[in-house]
Amino acid sequence: MSESEKICADPNAAVVACGQCGGPVHTCDRKLPNNNDFRCPVHTDGVEMWDGRWACSERCAYLMHPEAKCQKCGGRNIVWFSDNQTWNLIAPADGILCPICFVEKAEEIGIVGPWKLTLEPPLAEEKEQI
Repeated sequence: MSESEKICADPNAAVVACGQCGGPVHTCDRKLPNNNDFRCPVHTDGVEMWDGRWACSERCAYLMHPEAKCQKCGGRNIVWFSDNQTWNLIAPADGILCPICFVEKAEEIGIVGPWKLTLEPPLAEEKEQI
């Protein structure tokens, strides 16, 4: 189907503000999926979040996720992890921490780096092919 042949799944659907950036989001989802895809064929970027808010893009949807924000400093958190033994030793009940707050917490209890940050597969393997 060409771009000019696409029809909005629900032309009367509301346009709401993105919960992250405030930009416009068309809330027109399909009632029945097409190959497991409920997105409108015209407005493909709108995403309804688990809490009922809408995101205008995948980036905004990522930033709206609860783990995208450090619960200590309030700053942006990247996707990262620590092995369970290290996490439980340093921050067992601290919730979601960014790497900087995690290291600061470690230093508070006497664990001093250096720390190693690596790219985890499959992304590391994909980067090698570029």
